[in-house]
Amino acid sequence: MTKYSNDEIKDMLDEYCNRIGMLTSQHIFLLSEVFSQGATPAMFYKSIQICEHRKKSNFNYFLAILKDINKKNDRK
Repeated sequence: MTKYSNDEIKDMLDEYCNRIGMLTSQHIFLLSEVFSQGATPAMFYKSIQICEHRKKSNFNYFLAILKDINKKNDRK
């Protein structure tokens, strides 16, 4: 698992909060699981863009997109 700096993590979480909505500690736990499975900051930001494009501000929708992008990346 790649380790990210505290600043990188804070920037990602701030970006999510500014563009999509609030995060709870449960959300952060679920995100950490996806990152432990290989997700990257680029995938995280791509998921935010997709949610904005589709006008969705639901965490579960965002998480499903992030997991799907990560899964597709694993297949390559």
